[in-house]
Amino acid sequence: MPFFLSGKKYEKEAAKSFTQGDYEIPDECMIDFDLELIDIFKRQAEQEMSIREKIEEQFDIIRGKVTSEVAGKIPSRVDLFTYMETEIYEALKRNTKYSPFRDYLSFLEERDLLDQDEKALCSSLGKEFITMIETTSMNKSYKMPLLMAFYNNGKLKMIVNEEDIYHSFKKYYSFGSNKVDLLKHKSSSGFESWTKKDYVKLAVSNPVKFISQAHPECFKSVEGYVIGLKLRLKYYRCTKK
Repeated sequence: MPFFLSGKKYEKEAAKSFTQGDYEIPDECMIDFDLELIDIFKRQAEQEMSIREKIEEQFDIIRGKVTSEVAGKIPSRVDLFTYMETEIYEALKRNTKYSPFRDYLSFLEERDLLDQDEKALCSSLGKEFITMIETTSMNKSYKMPLLMAFYNNGKLKMIVNEEDIYHSFKKYYSFGSNKVDLLKHKSSSGFESWTKKDYVKLAVSNPVKFISQAHPECFKSVEGYVIGLKLRLKYYRCTKK
């Protein structure tokens, strides 16, 4: 409408950046829109935007927010997940090929937002490991406590034993919504009285088996342990301080 009243040709990029002062509205002209009409205009504008454009717009908004809190900060995956509009997040779930969550390092790399260490990581096995975690199927929650056993509260373990599995699984499934996958199956519905042996059996027959088969480049069998990471990943254990 501002383009129509000012006689300018509509341009999508200009529509995003122009302010009210950039339009030459005829003298004595007053514009008063009904709120419902404003909502219609908003929906029409959003429909014209591709999913890619919406992601870019959301990222810029979220980057502005986190930068206002911590100067120079680049949004993390958690920031993006936390602040992204629900409608756009749901659209990404339906169109996963556009989702930055599937390969967030590459998403940042395309925008030249990585530091030197992160750029080096992008051409390494460490990057493949991160992408594996981002993209691995989570139809059921069993893989989460397995990966958390490796994560070990930020102190990455290269191998996990039965004790690690037991504590990770028991802790994970002690939270309300996490219990669903166990409660809906007769064989695991009584998990609240399980022993270490029961949790280890679940881990070995489900996530350990399938994640090892799907990603042999990252995981390996280790005698005396439940599962381990390939030795080459040891190099990436250190984190920046």
